[in-house]
Amino acid sequence: MGKSRAEIQKAYREILKEKNKEDYLKRERERKRRNYVSSHQLSERDREERNRRNRANLREFYARKRAERAHQDSSQTSGYESREIEEDTGLETSDERQTRNGGNKTDRGRLLVRLDFNEINRGRQKAALKRWKRDRSAAVSRVRILEQERDKLKTKLKSTQRALQRVRKSTESTKHVPSVELTPSKQTERDMEAANLTAEQKEKLRRPILLSNVLVSEIRASKKNTPRDKRAAIYNIVAGRIAKKYRTINYLSMKTGLQRNQLGRVNSKVHQIGIKKRLSKLEKNREQVINFMKREDNSRTQPGKSDAKKTATGCKQQVHILTDYLKNLYLKFKAEHPSNDISFATFCRSRPSYIYKTAMLSRVSCLCFKHQNASLLVKALRKHIEIVANPEKVVETKISEDMLREKLPVEVSVSQWTRVETEDKGRKRTVTRIVENIVPRDKFIHDTTTQLGDFKEHVQRVLIQYEQIKLLKQTLPEHHFIVQLVLQKTTPVVLTKKCRVPISISQPLHCTLWLHIGRMLMVNCCIKVL
Repeated sequence: MGKSRAEIQKAYREILKEKNKEDYLKRERERKRRNYVSSHQLSERDREERNRRNRANLREFYARKRAERAHQDSSQTSGYESREIEEDTGLETSDERQTRNGGNKTDRGRLLVRLDFNEINRGRQKAALKRWKRDRSAAVSRVRILEQERDKLKTKLKSTQRALQRVRKSTESTKHVPSVELTPSKQTERDMEAANLTAEQKEKLRRPILLSNVLVSEIRASKKNTPRDKRAAIYNIVAGRIAKKYRTINYLSMKTGLQRNQLGRVNSKVHQIGIKKRLSKLEKNREQVINFMKREDNSRTQPGKSDAKKTATGCKQQVHILTDYLKNLYLKFKAEHPSNDISFATFCRSRPSYIYKTAMLSRVSCLCFKHQNASLLVKALRKHIEIVANPEKVVETKISEDMLREKLPVEVSVSQWTRVETEDKGRKRTVTRIVENIVPRDKFIHDTTTQLGDFKEHVQRVLIQYEQIKLLKQTLPEHHFIVQLVLQKTTPVVLTKKCRVPISISQPLHCTLWLHIGRMLMVNCCIKVL
């Protein structure tokens, strides 16, 4: 089978090596020396691999040397040397000596002993090499220790030089500072003399330099006469973004005596001086006031998922709406806690952000069309007449028709919730939307009077409902609960699975179900037409 191309090339290289072996070895040594990478530049893994190969090569080299030395030490004579020596010296051979003695005794031949003095020299070489290695290792260790000491001394020298430089700098800066504080005028003259200014230059620069020295003296006096806890205004006035931009904070601190760190922290010129609050009593009673406001009889919790407010600590709290004004709640709190001498202002400050004040109280639980349309009507009236925003307060005050005719324009724009027919994908349906209408003034006055009268009666019915619910809560037996429902004009009431009782009424119901759980389910429905 013929050779492959790689085998042919390999054989060709071997022939070239045999022809020019010395040149090849020389080029190979130069190539290795040129491409050699020092150990400190290699990675730990590559360095260990190189050391492993070097140890293997050394073991192979020493084994080959020992084999060559053993081959040289072994005697490989043919036996003719002793015969030639005997002939030259005239001595008898062993056969002749045996025949002469009659064959009784055997005379031994001459013993040749070879003394190898190379072993002694080799031992001396090993001892010398060992001493040289030991001395070299000690020298390397000594050099390493001296280098470490040198680095430490360099660091210490630099630290000492820097300390000396700081001392010289402070000495030079205090050299021109007099023992007695100079006035701004004298300080100005000293500064101009130190700058070697001409008379014309002094005349031009005297006022600006004097102004800067006067301002520095004023700041020093303000700092000296102001308590430490009230110096924030001085820092806000003196420092700011401009001083940071031109890098004068350090020099400003040295001239005015103000702290450099506080000057560097100033970012705004705004400084509000407020009244110091009595935080101790506020923090002491805050939890008690919040629990009082969260109580069911004092506030109502909004049920919506979006009715949550994030506090300053980052946690979410459900929104509560107070059921009465803060003044009335304060009187109720004082009646329940007579020993607590909290003031009305502290009581109001204790209210957290997620507890809202009372506004349109009935709408917290009643969101019917009457309340919504009354709010929209009051919103339209407020554009022309000064009235309160709460529609329940509006119905308590008398609004004369003469005033409406005088204040209202000829045509009035008003929005109301109205059921509108829409068409979606070919299907007609009725939806409830806010529709804005423009009506004449007389018709608007008539509709407003009628709507506000109906709304007043509705508010009274809602208040009666709240009173009845409160009464039920007070007389509710243990292990009972109340369910409040809103029924439309025609609502089937399901008492059991098989029986349905339709109730037809002229107006929506705000009903209360009193459920008693025992051996049998009894439903007591307290229905009031509102």
